[in-house]
Amino acid sequence: MKSFYWIIAIIVIFVGFVGVAAYFKDRSTDGGPIPTIEVTAEDHTKGNGQFTLVEYSDFQCPACRSYYPIVEEFLKQKGEEVTFVYRHFPLPQHGNAFPSAQASEAAGNQGKFFEMYSKLFEGQDEWATLSAAKAFEVFKKYASELGLDMVRFESDYNLKEIKAKIQNSYKGGVALKVDQTPSFFLNGKKIENPQSLEGFLNLIAASTSSSPLQIDYTQL
Repeated sequence: MKSFYWIIAIIVIFVGFVGVAAYFKDRSTDGGPIPTIEVTAEDHTKGNGQFTLVEYSDFQCPACRSYYPIVEEFLKQKGEEVTFVYRHFPLPQHGNAFPSAQASEAAGNQGKFFEMYSKLFEGQDEWATLSAAKAFEVFKKYASELGLDMVRFESDYNLKEIKAKIQNSYKGGVALKVDQTPSFFLNGKKIENPQSLEGFLNLIAASTSSSPLQIDYTQL
């Protein structure tokens, strides 16, 4: 009789274990809605191709600066096949990362986001270590060189909507498990950073995905 109860007990424990394991499995995959990030009208994009390359980046990051000319050359060669999306991920340790993102968005309000993007990366050494006030003077110089309406640029620079957009971009990156800059996603999948232009070109050559607009969190 005792052996019978032991068998029942073992069965109960086993079923309970399976149930708990299934619960945590469900929690890890289906525990609430999986967030998605889609390319929208608010995104800053270059090119118009079937492949979507999303970069989470920081204008003050030296590594991002190093990748800038590689990405630019890649887009020159593959712009008809690739849609490039730039997203802000200003690292807390970079004091001028957030202000430089503000400058790019203020320029973007006048249709010159990528022109300012280029100015910021190419002139990174000029403003990266300055105080916020002095860096802003450099940003204003860039805006003037781009022919922007300076009154509007200075006003837009401090818009709460711009600050919120940058913060939301950063939060979106955190949700995607971005932990370094730059971080790249190709057609929704996080990729190891290519080490050269050839590396980017090889990614496109090898890719067969045709669903570029949604990031699949289950693949991260």
